[in-house]
Order: sequence, then C-alpha cells, then structure tokens
Amino acid sequence: MRYQYILALGVLVVLCACTVHPPPTPDSLVGRATSGDFIVEIWASKLCTFSDDPVIVRGTITNVGIQTRTIDLGDKIVFDLIIADPTGEYRWSDGKPLAPELTRLELGPQETKTLEMQWKVPQNGSPGFLATAQFIDHPKYTDSPVKVSVRVHGPDCPFGH
Repeated sequence: MRYQYILALGVLVVLCACTVHPPPTPDSLVGRATSGDFIVEIWASKLCTFSDDPVIVRGTITNVGIQTRTIDLGDKIVFDLIIADPTGEYRWSDGKPLAPELTRLELGPQETKTLEMQWKVPQNGSPGFLATAQFIDHPKYTDSPVKVSVRVHGPDCPFGH
C-alpha cells in the first residue's frame, strides 16, 4: 500500500511539473552577465514602444564577492549605458566630464551602483533600440568590456503592445 501511495504522489508531481503555461508577457525586460565577483544587469521599463513613448533604461553592477573591489581606469569609463538606434549611438556618459565618478568604481560586498536614463523612440517609425550596459572589469582589458543588452521593439513589436 505504501508503494502505491508513493507512486501516486510521484505521478502527481510529474503531472504538475509538465503542465503547460503560456509564456509570460513581461512589461519590462532584464538582461544579465557575470564577470568574476560582479553581476551586470540591464533593465528596460517596456518591451514594446510606440513613437515618442518614454522608456526608462537602468544598468546596475553588483559586487557579489566578500571583499571590496576597486577598478580605476584613469582615462576610460568603467561603467556606462549605451542606446543604439537607427539615428546613432548615445551614452549615459555623453557630455559628462571624465572625472573619478566615471573612471573609478569601488564597491563593497553586496554593494550596487546604478545608472539610469530615459529614452524616447523617435517618431520616424523606428524599429526600436538596443540598450546595453557596458562594464570594464580590469585595467588590462579595456578593449574587451563586459556587455549585456536588451532590445526594446518599436511599433512592429512581435510581442504585441
């Protein structure tokens, strides 16, 4: 009798695990990459936009290690947000002086740094844009940054509005 109970319970667990659910339709989108003790994430407030819709883009970097980590690049930007659309490429750091706030990053264990910008899809029927968080994790490898991106779709969004 005990084996029948265990078998019935096992069948129930398998049936529950195999239940088909429709794919989620998120209001926002997140991308993630890891590099050593760091997790780099990008988040966009919308998956699909119409022309002139404001979209908030947020990049975060978190030190998940147990020691304080410091990266000082001197003349290069450690962490930045990049928006690329058919009209060009735009950075969170555009117009900001190259100061230690941009070229140096110090995070204690479990600390996070966040960058945020708002973007509007142009009215020219743009297909949307690509938002990228870019992080240079070591002074020796400034030509190979860690990048994580999300695509925000325009009016022809395959996921519906």
